[in-house]
Amino acid sequence: PQAIRRQLLGAEANRRFGRHSLRARADYDLQNESLRHGEVSARAGLSDAVAVQASWRHRQPSVYSGSILSVFPSAGYDEWALRLNYRMSDDVTLATHVATVIYDDDTTQRLGVSASFGRHLTIGYRRSQSYAGGSNGLSGSVLCPLSSRLTLRGDLDVSKVERFEVDNSDDLVTAVAGLTWRPTREFSLDGQLQGLRNPSYQTDVRFLLRGSWSFRK
Repeated sequence: PQAIRRQLLGAEANRRFGRHSLRARADYDLQNESLRHGEVSARAGLSDAVAVQASWRHRQPSVYSGSILSVFPSAGYDEWALRLNYRMSDDVTLATHVATVIYDDDTTQRLGVSASFGRHLTIGYRRSQSYAGGSNGLSGSVLCPLSSRLTLRGDLDVSKVERFEVDNSDDLVTAVAGLTWRPTREFSLDGQLQGLRNPSYQTDVRFLLRGSWSFRK
């Protein structure tokens, strides 16, 4: 259908300077003749353990067909963010970030902290505040290799959303369980079970299956 067709032209550039790096990416929508997605980021390594990153991101409204997020209205935005990473050890990394997100009719301030333990576990807390309301949320992500070809992943997000105009709050829960099978370097098969529960949409559960083939050598 015309509503879910996309024709994009993309370009990406990366450059490293020792501990420092620059990255830029752009996706141009050939149908609407507009910038669908733009991103620029700069990372400065202050030491072997500390790094600071500043970024700008632009997105137009876009939700892919079949995504669990398609049950929500979407909006474009511009995001300005500053992030600090501190590697305490080879297995533990702490991070914090602040961001300002500008929508057409609102502006949101965001604050987040997270801790990563190796490549397998990440937990975090975030707070956002805008004119219409705010939210607090806890999230966790687990990546568990079952074998050299099979990987299990789980994500959980629990948050409370406050709406100032009606003076109440709602609880939201999002959970994702996924399994990736890679029998060869070129082929992979991904299965994902998504679940969401909130007062507006009650319960939404979906199963997604995707196969991919890489032509890289």
